[in-house]
Amino acid sequence: MLGISSAKAMINSSLTAAIFQKQLHVSNAAKTTHSPAHIMNYVTVDAHKIGNNPKMFEEFKEAMAREFEMTDIGLMSYYLGIQVHQRKDEIFISQGEYAKEILKKFEMDNCNPVSTPVECGVKISKHGDGENVNPTFFKSLVGSLRYLTCTRPDILYGVGLVSRFMEAPTTSHLKVAKRILRYIKDTLDYEILYSSSKDSKFVGYCDSDWAGDIDDRKSTTGFVFFLGNSAFTWNSKKQPIVTLSTCEAEYVAACSCVCHAIWLRSLLEELHQPQKDATKIFVDNKSAIELAKNPVFHERSKHIDTRIFLLKVLEKCQLREVVQGKETGLDSSVLQDGSNWSMGQRQLFCLGRALLKRSRILVLDEATASIDNATDAILPKIITLEFVDCTVIAVAHRIPTVMDYTKVLAISDGKLVEFDEPKKLISKDGSLFGELVKEYWARAEK
Repeated sequence: MLGISSAKAMINSSLTAAIFQKQLHVSNAAKTTHSPAHIMNYVTVDAHKIGNNPKMFEEFKEAMAREFEMTDIGLMSYYLGIQVHQRKDEIFISQGEYAKEILKKFEMDNCNPVSTPVECGVKISKHGDGENVNPTFFKSLVGSLRYLTCTRPDILYGVGLVSRFMEAPTTSHLKVAKRILRYIKDTLDYEILYSSSKDSKFVGYCDSDWAGDIDDRKSTTGFVFFLGNSAFTWNSKKQPIVTLSTCEAEYVAACSCVCHAIWLRSLLEELHQPQKDATKIFVDNKSAIELAKNPVFHERSKHIDTRIFLLKVLEKCQLREVVQGKETGLDSSVLQDGSNWSMGQRQLFCLGRALLKRSRILVLDEATASIDNATDAILPKIITLEFVDCTVIAVAHRIPTVMDYTKVLAISDGKLVEFDEPKKLISKDGSLFGELVKEYWARAEK
């Protein structure tokens, strides 16, 4: 079944159906992936329901065993090649045995170890020197190393580097890949520690190499996130655009890191670990930090690819998933009358244009009139945060739209009736706005 292209989706569908039958909640964040490696994070329930209730936990296992062929192996010690050592206040995970199997498979178990996975300053090209290497052998080597990155973030960059040359590998590429094996030989005892801690602060670190790929001059993004003192997710990936400066490369890396942080925050919230404070992302480039604070920092920053800004704006307007779901992504067309998008999406696009232009005056004609309730609750917050230094004029048809505004101007029969702060108008006898508020809440209660 795992060999079928749609197998992961089939597993996801079956598991979801079984979970709903047990009246449990499927994590919204987990819906974005079908990987079996994420099944442990798949179900989120209140801690008092299962986590601290052994009886209910046993009932859940029995129910799942009736639905699927499964075996209770007790406390986890081994999972898909990952060794788990559990102690009272800490857990160690590693792939030491799997690493030994890789070394033996590729006849490197007796190699001379080295202290770094990639030679400092190494630059390799797809037009590498030396003779051609069997692509099947090279792909097998890279694939084996790729799975090892589940617990070895220290080799992630090197594995990503050699994975770019799997179509037509040469001996120069194989030499770089074997150096990673020699490094693994020296670090077979490396493990990742997860310890109990009262401090569950969520922070991220990101970096990039500028124009590191000598074939297309694209840079590489790398980031890692910590929860407390434990690293729990990491990534290294070539950037989709060519950057023209170290500032731009670092900025693109930071943008990718922040997007991932947004998703992780939503996952942590569902796992009952909400992050009340802002998540700090550490960047080691002052220019990139200033550019992130103010996208119109100076004229020389105009070359920053507009796609980065567009993705940020689409995220704020709740449109990113919709646009990325289109076959042409950011290149999707918008007809002159906007008829190929829903009414609510058209209004969100208008808000996005205002965010891009950084207008000092914003006029809204009931901006959330045709939007679902969830988005309706989010948009006022976006407007409040993003246009804090702007004048916002709203032609409102619903009371909640203007409750947080500085002033309210009430018009009746084409004439100005009153103009004051919302709270003052509500408490004022005979106020038209006050009567509208009472009428609105009376209808809402029904």
